[in-house]
Amino acid sequence: MAALLFDLWCVCPGLHAFDSSSPWPWAVLTGDIWDNHGKVVAHATRYLPTSFGRMPQNPQEKISSSYKAWEFLYYLYGEGPGIFFNILPALISQEQLVLAHRLLLEWCNEFEELYYQRNPDRLHFVHQCVHSLTHLAKETHRLGPLSLSSQWTMERVIGVLSSLLRQPSNPYANLTVQAQKMAHINALVAMWPSFEKAQGNPHGSIDLGDGYLLLGPKEDLGLHFITPEEEEALTILKLPMEQIARSQWRELERCSDMSRTDRNIKIFHQNVICFAEVKYYFVNNFGGTSIALTAVLLYSPADEYIFHLTHGTLCICEHQGEENVVVVNVKSIISVVAMVPFPFIVRGCNNQYFMIEQIGLDVVDTDATVASADDLNAQ
Repeated sequence: MAALLFDLWCVCPGLHAFDSSSPWPWAVLTGDIWDNHGKVVAHATRYLPTSFGRMPQNPQEKISSSYKAWEFLYYLYGEGPGIFFNILPALISQEQLVLAHRLLLEWCNEFEELYYQRNPDRLHFVHQCVHSLTHLAKETHRLGPLSLSSQWTMERVIGVLSSLLRQPSNPYANLTVQAQKMAHINALVAMWPSFEKAQGNPHGSIDLGDGYLLLGPKEDLGLHFITPEEEEALTILKLPMEQIARSQWRELERCSDMSRTDRNIKIFHQNVICFAEVKYYFVNNFGGTSIALTAVLLYSPADEYIFHLTHGTLCICEHQGEENVVVVNVKSIISVVAMVPFPFIVRGCNNQYFMIEQIGLDVVDTDATVASADDLNAQ
């Protein structure tokens, strides 16, 4: 899907002789716009948490040579709603299964109207991946999350098995033995989970329960003149989803053009979901009970008009600075997110950020009810 869209967006209008009679209004990623767009993508990398994994490189330089599938995912579906906002028409993506089914059907219809236009010379624009979108929601209901039945899982297993090969002269026999060994180990662990070695908590960490862990600082504190209270505030937080949430105080010390940002979080505060930047963590005693807290800078609520206009894919918030500091329990933190500077000015404000969540994180810990096939057919 990404390859198809970028073929359409980056090709000069009238490039093909058989289709030179009409312009291609969608081919907008060309010339200076494409150059500037690539720089925006590269600049956004530092704002994405390390838990997100490999981040998109400058597509203007790398998209045709060394771009990985994971980079395409974060480029198109993570950064895309924000960085394409004033360049392409509004992007459409799934929110709930039934809504996703309806929107994807609309997208397929609009794709054919915009690009194909019932022109036989453009029939090759309608790839198989375009048609397959009409089946995604129903197949998710039938098979479960498609990431579990896609080629990604098999490719990952192939990569793991390939890394275990030690006899290049007889690779297939070695591969068979390694695959059999892996199957035996997995079967034993499934029957007796105690066989799997549990990794202990890091030295000096504080177990807060419910999967939350306060981690100690990693530098020699003798090099700094800080109070015991400040030393405790320098801790970082490990979340149940295996993400690491750092603090403004800690990250600004190591700030560089290459460093990544892990201090923006999604929290549940006053019965609503909010986004915030962590200033520091600390432990306080209430009635003999120690509670881990964090001081955060709240972002403004999302721009409702743009949020609904983009079907919930683009969440733009304003950074309110020191004017909106609150203290919350660390267990109100849901996940680490990216807050990337929004490259366009909306409603006269130039201090806005758009939010990106870690791809696949919601699938890891979901208990949502899947819509029935009848619900999908009704749409």
